[in-house]
Amino acid sequence: MMWLGYKLNQKLKNEFPNINEFYNKHMKDYHGYKKKIDYVDDYSSYNDLINKKTYLLTMSIKDISKFYEVFKSLCKLYTECDNSDSDYNSYLENTQEFVKKYEQLKKDLNISEDSPYYQLFSILSKDYDNFKNKCSYFPPLLTYSLISIAFIFVAIPIFFGISYKRKNKKYNEENDSLIYNSKINND
Repeated sequence: MMWLGYKLNQKLKNEFPNINEFYNKHMKDYHGYKKKIDYVDDYSSYNDLINKKTYLLTMSIKDISKFYEVFKSLCKLYTECDNSDSDYNSYLENTQEFVKKYEQLKKDLNISEDSPYYQLFSILSKDYDNFKNKCSYFPPLLTYSLISIAFIFVAIPIFFGISYKRKNKKYNEENDSLIYNSKINND
């Protein structure tokens, strides 16, 4: 359904404000959408699928397209998680991109429990939680770089402390020898 809304938004832009108008004009009475969907047990036909997802029918096609983009981003993460050859930097960038799109969607649509988008956003949130549970893998480079950064922040003050003490000791030794020499010269 979201894919349909996404495609309608791409192709027909302003012709249909929501899927319901497209459905009533082009799908409702067309017998091709009343055929059984192969390999799907939950719905007897495309019309049955649409009738069971009525909360999507009245949503703006533009808003459904935004949801589709975020779900597509999540699917990309699942694919990368399943692929052991994935580029770590790409994986991290795509994770950040998903979170950014997710937060932007929530903000743009002002999603709350009484929002018409709440059910769809809830599904998205649940899918993301499932993803995090399934793929708790993060590249080891991230851990090492965090350890390296912590090490640097600890090592620098120690280094400066040692350097200061050595410099201070050398300064004291030089001053002590000058004081000693001046005492000898005065005697």
